[in-house]
Amino acid sequence: MSEEVSMNFDSLSIKVPDTRSKPKWNAKDESKIRRVFDQCDEDNSGTVSLAELFAGLAKDKALSRTLGIPADDGSDESKAEIEAIFQGLDTDGNAELDFEEFGYFFAERVEVLRYLPAEGADETQLILENEFEDLVRGKAAELKSAFQAAIDAQYETAKLEVSTEARESLYEPSLPDDILASISKLVDAYATPKDMIPEMKKYGAFLARAGCELNAVKAHYDAFPKALESVAAEWTVASDAAWTTLMSQAFDMAKAGFEEFAVAEQEAKQEEAAAEAANAEKAAEEAKQAEEAKKTAEAERKKAEEEAKAAEKAAKAAKDDEEKAAAEAAAKAAEEAKAAAEEAKAKAEAEKAEAEAAKKAAEAAKKAADEEAKKKAAEIEAANAARAKEDEERNIAREKAAKAKAAEDAKKSDEEKEAEKVKAAESKIAADAAKAARQKREAEEAKKAEGGPMCGCLGLPF
Repeated sequence: MSEEVSMNFDSLSIKVPDTRSKPKWNAKDESKIRRVFDQCDEDNSGTVSLAELFAGLAKDKALSRTLGIPADDGSDESKAEIEAIFQGLDTDGNAELDFEEFGYFFAERVEVLRYLPAEGADETQLILENEFEDLVRGKAAELKSAFQAAIDAQYETAKLEVSTEARESLYEPSLPDDILASISKLVDAYATPKDMIPEMKKYGAFLARAGCELNAVKAHYDAFPKALESVAAEWTVASDAAWTTLMSQAFDMAKAGFEEFAVAEQEAKQEEAAAEAANAEKAAEEAKQAEEAKKTAEAERKKAEEEAKAAEKAAKAAKDDEEKAAAEAAAKAAEEAKAAAEEAKAKAEAEKAEAEAAKKAAEAAKKAADEEAKKKAAEIEAANAARAKEDEERNIAREKAAKAKAAEDAKKSDEEKEAEKVKAAESKIAADAAKAARQKREAEEAKKAEGGPMCGCLGLPF
């Protein structure tokens, strides 16, 4: 077996074999990696140098989160750490990372890659930033009312029957309020979803534990873009695509939390079933011991009867008073031993009956626990099959879109491609500026309102 170079960063262990082989990415994931690679490859040489990586991290702080490496804060320690990671990925030692080597940044970060946007991320980010200001903040009261109406409509569209009790105890107004409170974070994390994934998964597990139905939760996330459309003065195809993608990904992260909770619950049921089986085994052993005690008590009773008969016979055969008195005393002792044996037998029978009852109760509990574990296993298998089907359909659609775009790009002239690059750069600058302005204003508003209540609808600090 060849020696491996192992590194650890951002809580992930990345192992790169000495003999390189191209990671097996699908077309959609490869397109996403290519976008990040091109962002770092400033001289368009087809490789990324250490200097280019430093420059990219200095220019775009979000890049460090995307790649899962420490941000370059200018310190010697930070630079040394980044250089060590770079050298670990540079398996051919030529001081340049080609696309295949660069792909190892994502080797164990498939979950992040799943939500990382492909081309057009800056344009989408700009749409989300602008419409967040105009609609989410600017029309907050109107949007909240529209959101509830859209949820009701989505229930009907999805043919969901949600009882009044469930609405009041599980969904309204807690879930809509939590979704509205999380929009700012979701918009921020659109291009760099790494930090949002564990938070949304934790939220999904919380909803599952509270007893929420997954389809009902999905209806809430599906309804939000429709609510935005209803309050927007102008709603474009790009707007709908941007918000639908954002909310679909947010629900998908929460859904993963649902699934992890189901797995944990199944494991707990299996542990409970094992404990019940152990209890049943213990009850059976106690029943066996009680039966043996009963047999021992029966033997002692028979022995006492025989001794009593012998003592009685000896008393009758005694020729003098002393012998008769001794015989009578022996007979009395035998009678007392007989009574004690009867009492021991009765106790043994009671213990056996109690042990038998405990054994039956333990077996019934084990059977119920096994059936519940099988049911949960079937639900998880169905959920995984549905998720796999959704991923396959999504990947097929996106690969078709990528091929279509590639074909369209192949027809464009160099001037048109250069114009698109300029337009993409301008969109990124505008998105960053809008995002920075919003974050600055929110920070100022948060400072003014410092000490105010948190969004405690479901007890989560969005």
